[in-house]
Amino acid sequence: MTKSLILPLICSLLPGLCFANSTAPYANQEAIVDTMFVAAMSSPSPDAAITALICIAEGTPEKVPPAIAGTSGMPTGEEDRALFRNVTVRVHSVQRLGESGNQVAFAYLQSLTSTGPTGTRKRGDAARVQWAAQVGLGQARLLNITSQQQKIEFLEGVLRGSGLGDELWSANQLCDMGSMPSLGLIEKLMRDLYSGAAAEDMIQYCEARIRVLASESDRGTALAKALRISGDQKDLRMINWAVAQLTELDTPAADAAIDQFAAQIRSLPHTSPESRNLAFVPSDLTYLRDHRSRITRPTRLRPVRAQ
Repeated sequence: MTKSLILPLICSLLPGLCFANSTAPYANQEAIVDTMFVAAMSSPSPDAAITALICIAEGTPEKVPPAIAGTSGMPTGEEDRALFRNVTVRVHSVQRLGESGNQVAFAYLQSLTSTGPTGTRKRGDAARVQWAAQVGLGQARLLNITSQQQKIEFLEGVLRGSGLGDELWSANQLCDMGSMPSLGLIEKLMRDLYSGAAAEDMIQYCEARIRVLASESDRGTALAKALRISGDQKDLRMINWAVAQLTELDTPAADAAIDQFAAQIRSLPHTSPESRNLAFVPSDLTYLRDHRSRITRPTRLRPVRAQ
């Protein structure tokens, strides 16, 4: 895994590490992939939908089963379908395969992570898809762990050195879980991946998330405390993270906290530094909730256990 690939991989699979983007260029295609994912998770016979997700991951949208293409709203024109070959959409499909917990999907992701007989790693778009598959395998395994402590132990095991590129995903999961004892391992990883100020910035961001979550016993209450009116761009990353995490909680209290924050932003003078700094929040909130409405989280469905 070369450092030149790290940033696009982070932003495609670990959006909590990036600034919000409510105008993702392939949002429509990703929404259709999400529809296929929901079909796979809600059907007693998910094979066709899983096959469709695999076709997208492979960059062969023309092979998506016609029935799934029709019910998911996939366009029929070649020019429109070509957009599904973009690596951003392929990575998104790989991510959904990992979240499905389906055995066929699990086997497919394992095949993607193979380095081949020569042991050479893939490059370019193929490397991004391969890395996404490795993360997808981690997601599938994590779904089958119910104990919080066992989840932490599993993620720390990945963090200690799989050498397969999923350590950054594991670190991000631990930061978002608020695992303070894991911080030493996370610091080592960040300094291995980055250098100088970049490494320290990533460490500080992780520690800030952990400290926010440690401030209250209730996760939603802790996250709500991170929502504050600020004209400092340095605060945007934490605010963006808190908004995304609260949206994912999908509780009345969490939604109320975000709505109150958005209302405060709308009431600011339009020319104020705070208004300019936080203008993205109301629009991104709409985007995040639209995304949430499309996806029923895997923990609320019936994943097929990945062996």
